[in-house]
Amino acid sequence: MKKGCFVYLTLVFLLLLYSESAFSQNISTYEDHFDTVEYPYAPNPNYASSGMLTITSAGTLIVQNLTLTNNAHLVIESGGVLLVKGDLITHNRMTINTGGILIVLGDFIHTGSDKNQGSFNATGGDYSGVYILGEIDADGDKNDITDNGSYPVLDCGAPSDGLTDYIDGCNYGKLPDLIESPVYQSICGQGVSGGDISNHSGSCYEAVELMNVLEADANFRPYSWYYTTNSDWIVNNKPDSISKWNKISDEISKDCIYHGVINSTTYFVRQASKEHGCVVYSNIETVEPSGGSVSEGGVVSGAATVCSGESLSLILSDNIGDVVRWEKSEDDWGTIIPINDTSNTITVLGLDKSTKFRAVVQNGSCNPEISTEINIVVLLSPTPLGIFYN
Repeated sequence: MKKGCFVYLTLVFLLLLYSESAFSQNISTYEDHFDTVEYPYAPNPNYASSGMLTITSAGTLIVQNLTLTNNAHLVIESGGVLLVKGDLITHNRMTINTGGILIVLGDFIHTGSDKNQGSFNATGGDYSGVYILGEIDADGDKNDITDNGSYPVLDCGAPSDGLTDYIDGCNYGKLPDLIESPVYQSICGQGVSGGDISNHSGSCYEAVELMNVLEADANFRPYSWYYTTNSDWIVNNKPDSISKWNKISDEISKDCIYHGVINSTTYFVRQASKEHGCVVYSNIETVEPSGGSVSEGGVVSGAATVCSGESLSLILSDNIGDVVRWEKSEDDWGTIIPINDTSNTITVLGLDKSTKFRAVVQNGSCNPEISTEINIVVLLSPTPLGIFYN
């Protein structure tokens, strides 16, 4: 054999020998392939498996992108953890037993045929340890989805209507659950501060002014702001599920101004985020309605004319706050006559001259405001003509 051929074959043998993707193996310890000290020959932590890759009950594997080739078979035993920061590309089978955890922060890309391309075994009920945050399926064969064909990949059990089982029917883990996982925190960072906020609106405000006291960790940007009036959506002083909260549109800075009306106890929180869906939250700031939004007098409506001695109804609308009293004047507010009625609708009796009306409205401790006025013109009855007889 020529020396050149011998050297070439030797290099091929060494590559196969030392490549972690060339043969089946068990992961039975914690292996973080972003740790270039422990894995100095794998600075790019992509991982490709062409054999049996088993994550045992004591194993944790963290990689960038994982490719399962045509002959590969992935098994995650109960207690095992596989965390893929990028995409999971599979041409062959996956078996994730109940109690095993699969986290894919990127996409699930299916490149094989539509048979036996993976399953999530559920020996104790619905499976809940699989988290795929990106898109599912990139093989271009969408007929299996749209036509509800047989597609066993990612099914909870026996396929019924294809991939929609995963999207709509399966009890897989959700992002809020994942964020609480210590495994996921290895990506997001443990103990990262979401910063602090406080309400600087004072006792009466046109808008809630939520000011920054302490910003979130510098790696977490941009910000988003949310509010809710439901205290059930707060657990351990954090949002239980931020998807249930209301997002304040266009507020992305460290401070926030909320222009909505506060008529019940309202909770505000600031969310900070970075790549891979990592989020942290500020403290939850509680705003009570006692401070209240500024009073708004509203609009008075009713008939513009009335015959002398007739009655009419006046209605107040669009006010913010409660009616303190009504007022009337027969000389363009030179003399104000109070009407001690605090309802939004009043009945006026027996007018005999044109009169203006308005309402006084006060919201909480805020200063009272006056509504629009309405001028009621009284039409006098004509004087009867005398009738003379010859």
